[in-house]
This record gives sequence, C-alpha cells and structure tokens, in this order.
Amino acid sequence: MRRVLTAVCAALCVLLAGFSACADGEALLLTRDFSSRYAARGGWVTLSYTLRNTSSRAIGRVELTDPLLGDGQPEPIEDLAPGESRTVVARARVVEDAESAPVARYTTGGAEKTAAAAPEKVLIETVSLSARLTFETDEEKAVVLRVTNNGNAPVYGVKASDAALGDMGEAVDRLDPGESAAWTRAVPAPGGRYRCAVSAASSSGRNVTARSNALTARESSAASIEPEPVTLMAGMDGDGQLFVTLFNPGPDMLKDVTLREQNGGGERVIAFLPAGRSAHVPWPRVSEEARLMRFEAVSSEGAPLAEASIAAPAAPADASAEPDADLMDALDGPSLRMNEPPQTYRAMLFAVMAVMFAVMIVWHISHRRRRRQARKARLRRRQKKQQTRKSGEKTA
Repeated sequence: MRRVLTAVCAALCVLLAGFSACADGEALLLTRDFSSRYAARGGWVTLSYTLRNTSSRAIGRVELTDPLLGDGQPEPIEDLAPGESRTVVARARVVEDAESAPVARYTTGGAEKTAAAAPEKVLIETVSLSARLTFETDEEKAVVLRVTNNGNAPVYGVKASDAALGDMGEAVDRLDPGESAAWTRAVPAPGGRYRCAVSAASSSGRNVTARSNALTARESSAASIEPEPVTLMAGMDGDGQLFVTLFNPGPDMLKDVTLREQNGGGERVIAFLPAGRSAHVPWPRVSEEARLMRFEAVSSEGAPLAEASIAAPAAPADASAEPDADLMDALDGPSLRMNEPPQTYRAMLFAVMAVMFAVMIVWHISHRRRRRQARKARLRRRQKKQQTRKSGEKTA
C-alpha cells in the first residue's frame, strides 16, 4: 500500500511540474489588430498590440518589435503583473506591400522567452469599380445594373443612382475583390436614356466613383447599348505623382482612346486597350497653383466615354513649365504602362515541354532495356542450339 501511495504522489508531482512548465511556456499572450489591412501608397495604418500575462509570475520587461513599424518601434513595457493586460498602439507608413510579424521578448523564471503573432500582409490598395447597365429582357421593362469590384481591396457602402430612375436600390455594405452586386429597376416609361453613377468608400477612406455605360431605349423592342464602356479614375501616389487610370471592362477592345485634361493640361492617346485590362498614365502637373483637374476619355469616334476629376496641388517650386523629358518619353510609349498579361501560357508551355522531355527519356531507357534483353535472349537460344548440335555429333 505504501508503494502504491508513493507512486501516485510521484505521478501527481510529475503532472504538476508539466502543468507548471506549460503555463510558463505560454506566460505571455500577444495579439494584434489592424485599423485596415489596405492602405493608399504612402498612407498610414494603425496597429494595436495587446500583451497579456497568463502565468502566475510577474514579467519585469517586455520588448515588442514589428518589422512593419521600421524605426518607430514602441517603448518597452515594464512590470506586467499576473493576469494583467497592456495595449500598445503604433502607426506604420505603407509605401509598398509589407508584412506585420510582431515578436515580444521577455524574461520569466530566469529564462528568456518570446511570444509572436501570426504574420499578416498589409497591401497597397488598388481600387477599381466597373458598372454595366443592360435591359432585363428584350421588352425593355426593367434595367439591370451590375457593379464589379476589380481592385484588390474591399469597398464599402456601394450605391448607385440615375437621373431618370433615381436610386437603384439599397446600398451594398461590402463588396470584396472580384465580387459583383446587381440592382434591378423598372423603367418608368417607354424610351429614354439611362446612365448610372456609382459611389463607394475604399478601405483607406477614399471616395470611389464609377459611371456605367449609357443605355438607350427605342420605340421598338430593340435595345441599344453604347459600345466601349470604360471607367476613368485620377489619383496620386505617395511621391506626389499624378496618375490617370483607364479601365476597359469589355467585351470589346478599345482603340485610339484620347485622354484629355479639360483645362488645357494636354492630352494622351492610348492606341489599344484589351477587354478586362487597365492603362495607368502618369500625368505632369505644370500649374504653379493648386487647381481642380478634370479629365475625360473620348472614343475614336469622338464620343465621350467617361470623366474623372481630382484636386491637384501645385507643382513643386523647382519644376519647370515644361513636362519632364523622361515622363514625356514614358507617356509617348506604345503601352502607356499597361499591365503586362500573366505568364500563364508560358508556364503551361514550359510544363508541357518538360513532361514531353521526361516521357522521351523514360521511353528511351525502357527501349534500350528491351533491346538488351532481346539480344541476350537470342544469344542464349543460339548457344543452346550449338550445345544441342555438339551433343548430337558426339552421340553419332
């Protein structure tokens, strides 16, 4: 009986020691929250770090680091009592896609330990909405507006309206990248022309606007949809460079589209723009004063396609009245910084060639092996015939 009690006590001591070790191993719990995982280039993201002492021992000093913060690392935390939580708030400026991987280093029980949160990326926000307006049926009794988020970040509060139709319906709270929202609205009277304006808010708080194609109802049952619907946006990057973005949602390719600044800021011509692609055009700022710049896109037939505006600040004091030569060379290029197509077909071709090469090698090896085996079999048959012939001669 005494041996049994001794064994039970020893097992309990081992379990208690294990629990104590586990508790010490997870003494500090680190969590992190973002104000947003998307930011405009050069914008700021607010991060909130929560440190909680889950052990029964006090932690004297905690050093928190995060590569996303760069030189703006927070001050160390002193004297974290058992069960106590502290929250540290920091801001990070985002100039390119980056990753947040916070690590907290501390000492407890005479041993140095670390606590970490799972890495998460903070992305440069790309915002682009496309709107397509069609008739629900050939009878032209209702129109359908479909809005698609072509960017890499969600947009919020998406709503649409038309001068003749009014509000298309209730706003969509959130529209994730690649998702679409649709509204259906009855036509108040036969005939008419409709073109919807779409507005939303980006993750970083910027206003996002888009306009649909123009839809004209005729006296007959045939519907007319204007070709070459596009989306035009104007914005600035973190270095103050002005960009104009033209997006073609399709279904046809755009050719010889003219981008023009309505207040005498020049014009650029895009030779071609395939469906589903966008062209990013850098635009010089030559005005010595801040002003509202209005842009318009005009088709090859001279029909207006889309409009955009931006409150552009004054050009730098050392900037000349003439645009930069390198910038003009970039603007005069044939592609106008059009997004390059993905390398999917090249990768598929490389994979097919690699598989064919591997099959040829395997076939060659197996063919040589079969030929070698056949040659050995013929040699054995020949030797056997010779032995049979010799044994017959001896018998004779």
